[in-house]
Amino acid sequence: MNSNSKAVFTISSKNYVHYAVTMLKSVEKNNQDVDLFLILVDKREPVNLEELNINIIWVEDLGIKDFDKISFKYNILELNTNVKPTSFKRLFEKYQKVIYLDPDIYVYSTLSNVFNILDNSSIAVTPHMLQPQYVHQHQIPDIVSEVENLKTGPYNLGFIALNRDEEAIKFLNWWESCCLCCAFDEHESGVFVDQKWVSLVTCYFEKVKIIRHYGMNVAYWNIHERLLTFDSKNNICVNNEQLIFFHFSGHNYVDGKISKISKHLLSYEVKDDSIIQRLIMDYTKLVSQNKSLLRKFKDIDYGFAKYSSGELIEDLARRVYSKYLDKFLDNPFDAGGSFYRFAKKNILTSNLFSKPVSIDTIQLKNSNKVRILEKILLIVHKILGVKRFSLIIRFLRHYSITTNYAKVYFKQLNK
Repeated sequence: MNSNSKAVFTISSKNYVHYAVTMLKSVEKNNQDVDLFLILVDKREPVNLEELNINIIWVEDLGIKDFDKISFKYNILELNTNVKPTSFKRLFEKYQKVIYLDPDIYVYSTLSNVFNILDNSSIAVTPHMLQPQYVHQHQIPDIVSEVENLKTGPYNLGFIALNRDEEAIKFLNWWESCCLCCAFDEHESGVFVDQKWVSLVTCYFEKVKIIRHYGMNVAYWNIHERLLTFDSKNNICVNNEQLIFFHFSGHNYVDGKISKISKHLLSYEVKDDSIIQRLIMDYTKLVSQNKSLLRKFKDIDYGFAKYSSGELIEDLARRVYSKYLDKFLDNPFDAGGSFYRFAKKNILTSNLFSKPVSIDTIQLKNSNKVRILEKILLIVHKILGVKRFSLIIRFLRHYSITTNYAKVYFKQLNK
């Protein structure tokens, strides 16, 4: 065991490393007695970040069995989150107490209270919210609904802390098997990467501590229940508890005036000269300063995004592969391999050197294309009648789960 028995780590790909470094340096500023680690989920390349006093572990060095298959079937979000339990296992080889924090978190205080909690606990998590909303007939527009938390799970896995004991090892073995098997970003099928599985943690394991501290994991999904103030020593408090760390999830700002807390909650207006606005502006400056770190990498493009030919791997192709990966024995990234030939034949590939298409669900709901589609659906409804139209909607709902849609390729595999 390391003489320093405590570690904090985060996980990111190269394009997010400036966030990861900002987070880890905030830990170092307030916690001198912990070792810092960055798990880099990307293709390994020679890069020198030693001056940052941060230990780098490339995902390919975690020793994940059949890593080519895992890194192919999962997209960038899924892979970054699903190597979390394996990363804990790696750090447990040297450390007794380990904390994971998302790269878009900033730590404002000591984490000693968390490490102390682990003296008597194997696992520590924080809930998304600490107060029931009591929303009945009308949805409050500027907060995240409890329905969303039912979809993603009660605990936010931007934070989780473990103490290396028998119970934590049992938990990691189970959690890792879930994450490397079928932890997709697919709310429709009841799963959400690594996070949703931990909804079951109190059912399966002992010595689980649910930390009910208003100053931990403050974020857009709970800001409606958390009042930020200054105490007599000018420290920031949340509901009269010290601010430990703020989760800047959905941060996409540049320097200047801040009016939105997150791209995921556009209805919440940040007031001018408020504490939240100050936090966001200060954080934005720090992230911007660290952005120069990206120049250290030869290629910022995600290393597991394309076939060897340079063609983008589409998410649907990943899902099809995940359903039938035992039928493709060679490297799925190989443009001369069996899966690539299958994908090409079944129009599961895109153009050379194309870029991923991101979908902003908030903007999508308000787009003209969606309004046109809604009008078409109304016309179909009138033509078919309510019963037949309902059957079509139920049919489409089934195939909105891409792993279900992948089954339509089964006959093609046997030809």
